[in-house]
Amino acid sequence: MSHARFPAKLVLNPEGSWPVCIPVAKTTTAVVAAGCLALAASAAWLLYAPVSFRRRMPRLPSTKCFQLLIQVDFETQEDLERWRELWTELALFVAKHEPQTLAYELAEADNKPHSLLIFERYTSKEALTEIHQKSAAFQYFKEQTSSITATKTGQSYYETALGYM
Repeated sequence: MSHARFPAKLVLNPEGSWPVCIPVAKTTTAVVAAGCLALAASAAWLLYAPVSFRRRMPRLPSTKCFQLLIQVDFETQEDLERWRELWTELALFVAKHEPQTLAYELAEADNKPHSLLIFERYTSKEALTEIHQKSAAFQYFKEQTSSITATKTGQSYYETALGYM
């Protein structure tokens, strides 16, 4: 038995959250239910999957990326705001001109005022030391922030390729 059109209609359940399929013909109920379930699962995945998972970059299988994490603590909110303004300009430059920089993110501490964390991820250590740190934009950032009072604590790492980013 062939059907000229999809033999079911998709409606919202009484709570209004998940789609429910209502079969039109009893002979195709199992087929329709399976199709509707697949459709609903796909829609749910697109709606509820974390954005970072959906646009995650593939891992580099043959190399282990290089990471640098730096905590920066400021004495005043004004120092933090000026530093963040300059860092934002640097981050825009990095995003546009340094393809070997895989991540360049600034995070604010949730329980420690005036504290930031910089997360940097590179294809190699050389991408940090030979490209990023020698760029004119980074040199300008260092020069402009030299008068801002801040305590920096940092550590670099090689990824283990265990887990995911």
